[in-house]
Amino acid sequence: GAMQKLPGGVWPTMITPFTSDSKEIDWSSLDALTNWFIASGCAGLFTVCLSSEMYELSPDERLHLAERVHRTTRGRLPVVAGGTFRDCGSLEQQAAFVRRMSSHCEAVVVIVNQLALEDEDDDVWLMRAKQLLEMTGDTPLGIYESPLPYHRTLTPQLIGWAASTGRFLFHKDTCQDGDVMKSKIE
Repeated sequence: GAMQKLPGGVWPTMITPFTSDSKEIDWSSLDALTNWFIASGCAGLFTVCLSSEMYELSPDERLHLAERVHRTTRGRLPVVAGGTFRDCGSLEQQAAFVRRMSSHCEAVVVIVNQLALEDEDDDVWLMRAKQLLEMTGDTPLGIYESPLPYHRTLTPQLIGWAASTGRFLFHKDTCQDGDVMKSKIE
């Protein structure tokens, strides 16, 4: 199929509000925040990210968070959500989670540092990324170079590979280096 496109513009990374008396997600505040972003003219929303406390949430909470944001938008703007987490288990289990998450967003975000350990090289990352793509059918994906638990950035070559697959709709770069970003775009 033809590659989908996501609209250009502001895509905030969403925080997850919690109730003051517990570690429960404050759903009414989340709805208010989502509606505020929509009213403010955002192009789309990125939930289940580092700002969302993604590593503090259980897999079920991550799914519920994305589902609630997506439902609250009522199609007024697209939502993307983090989907690859080591705590989900094996690569097969991560792929199953990506498939589940895909029903709650327009693209599921591959968190770069969750596909390879810090001491594993780019060849290992690429092998696992290729396997993940095979196991997730035509699920639209994104890439997020989350700085935690360790900062793994993709080389221009790996960005080129990702672009060539037609599966990745966006890349959230966190290298903070203009020259490196320019080489990735080229």
